[in-house]
Amino acid sequence: MAEIRHPLLGRQAHRAVLWAALLAFLLPLALYIVTGTNARFIQDDYCYAAHLRSSGSPFAAAWQAYFNLVPFSGNRLALTLFSDLAELAGPLNVPLLPGLMILLWLPGALLLLHWLNRALGWGLSALECAAAAAALVSMTLYLAPNRVQVLYWRIGMFTYLAPLVGCFWLLAWLAARLGKRTGPLGLAGMALGAFIAGSFSETAAVFEGGLFGLILLAAFIGLRRQQALAQSAFRPAWALLLGSLFAMAGLILSPSGRLRQAAQFPIPPPPFEILQISLESARFFAVHTLYRVTLPTLALAGLAACLGFFAYAQRTPAKAVSLPRYLAGLLGGAAAAFFLLVCVTAPSAYAEATYPEARVLVFARAVMVAFTLWAGWWSGRSLAGGFGRLGFEHFFALAAAPAAAIFAFGLLGVRPGTYLEPVYPELRAYLLAHPLASAAVLFLGLAIGALAAFRKRPAWAALALAAVFLLQPLFAARTALYELPDYSLRAQMWDLRDAQIRSLQAAGQRQVTVQALDSWAAITELQASPGHWVNHCAADYYQLESIRAVEPVLNPPIHPLK
Repeated sequence: MAEIRHPLLGRQAHRAVLWAALLAFLLPLALYIVTGTNARFIQDDYCYAAHLRSSGSPFAAAWQAYFNLVPFSGNRLALTLFSDLAELAGPLNVPLLPGLMILLWLPGALLLLHWLNRALGWGLSALECAAAAAALVSMTLYLAPNRVQVLYWRIGMFTYLAPLVGCFWLLAWLAARLGKRTGPLGLAGMALGAFIAGSFSETAAVFEGGLFGLILLAAFIGLRRQQALAQSAFRPAWALLLGSLFAMAGLILSPSGRLRQAAQFPIPPPPFEILQISLESARFFAVHTLYRVTLPTLALAGLAACLGFFAYAQRTPAKAVSLPRYLAGLLGGAAAAFFLLVCVTAPSAYAEATYPEARVLVFARAVMVAFTLWAGWWSGRSLAGGFGRLGFEHFFALAAAPAAAIFAFGLLGVRPGTYLEPVYPELRAYLLAHPLASAAVLFLGLAIGALAAFRKRPAWAALALAAVFLLQPLFAARTALYELPDYSLRAQMWDLRDAQIRSLQAAGQRQVTVQALDSWAAITELQASPGHWVNHCAADYYQLESIRAVEPVLNPPIHPLK
């Protein structure tokens, strides 16, 4: 295979841009942790806590909920168990859990990349792996269709985010065993871990089943080609898949699950219709990613391409990548990502014959962010190698500079409150209404790229363009900072109301009326009717006969950005 030499950029500049990327993506995560300290009880949290008190212990509560109809999803064994274990830690568990989940996810993602890097010979530095891990976690949370429900709501977090974090740790465990023999005890541990992660929710079980099934398929193909890594991955992949299948079986066979399905959901559609709904939902989400969150996706792909190109341009010589191999890697990643999207949407197609709710799609968002990072990095790495002997390495700037110009123009051209949605429709309308301005932006990007290419300094161009794309995590941090006052006010008002309820309960009142809080991110709050199911769970939690919440609300929104 042809090898091409590149003009080198200093190691200090290389490390500087990597540190800048790492810190930029850690900044919004730090703000999410701070925001998470304002999380409080809401909706199902009352139900789980009240049920734990009546059951006596977390294990007894999980067992009782699995077999009997309860006002929550009792068939999700791990969800009941872990939420009840968290409840034993006292009132501080709710505001601390969002930060704890982020702090668990980051090292899981880092270890996964570290072990894959060592096993597959990617040649990445520890700093490159850390920047990629931070980007994956940060952008998944930033682009999550409903971040509140999967991060700041305890039950939603345990149902969907916790098993996703668990999948990263299981994948890291598998990656660490590549090239080594895994004994029976290790295989049993992997199967148990997959069973626990899958038992948090139906979506988690099907998602990780599809994920580990893909790995098993890849290992099987590698075995036929007598690849050593495939031999070490085959048995662990089987163990992980079996654990996922047992989790699926446990969720389906639960008596409480069947009762809940019969009482609240329609009869599942025929298998072909389930497949059709799942495929259409997966296609819709992929299109939605490009149509609605265009700028963040463009920035993430562009930054990954810059860093991939920049890393491999430092190597003298850099191994070339053939055009067929590049396309195979890109199309293979796209096919795997789409299959996993189908796995995410299938449970909702089965249970409700519809598109998944927003909180479910955190799995899909993680898949799309991972694929976007891969596609960008693989493109930059391939351009650094020049696609064999085609000499494309100096045309990197010609490809990336227009994208950077469009991204920068998009940030300046849209309203501050719409960086996430709906960016693309607004940009499209502007481009159609101002064709001369659009042509000028495109020409400017091409001119900058041509200048860098003709000067034959593509590595410097990658450095400059990376700085433009790094505006994205800074805007994510800005959004989190502007949201913080609303969350803080809500927490203060919740604490005030909680103290009032406990004071009235201690005074002997059994029927309590308090001021309402605004419902939060489509999560139901206490209602005016004491017969509402959330009010009923809250009354049980506070050991009251009834509780009702009336206007005026305690937390009118601040929204300082608007």
